[in-house]
Amino acid sequence: MAVVDANYEILMTDVGQNEKISDGGVIKNTFFYNSLIKGELNIPPPKCIPGSNKTAPYVFISDEAFQLTDNFMKPYALSVLNNERRIHFCWL
Repeated sequence: MAVVDANYEILMTDVGQNEKISDGGVIKNTFFYNSLIKGELNIPPPKCIPGSNKTAPYVFISDEAFQLTDNFMKPYALSVLNNERRIHFCWL
C-alpha cells in the first residue's frame, strides 16, 4: 500500500500484513491512518474550487476496498455506475 502525490512521488508505503485482510482493513493498522484520524497529517483545509463558490476537501483517491470518508474518495461501484457517474467529479 502506498501514498503517492500528484508528481508520482511515493510519500508513504506499508507492507507486511500476514493475514487475509482487505486493503481497507489493513490501512486501519498503519501509522498513516492513525495520524489521519488524529488530524496529524497537516492536510490543508478545504478550499474553494476555482470558478465556483463550492468548497472541497483535499482527498486521497482509493479503490473500492476503502471506506468512503471526508478524506477518502473512491469510484462508484460498478453496480450503480451510469453515464453521469463515469465522471467522478461531476458533482463539483
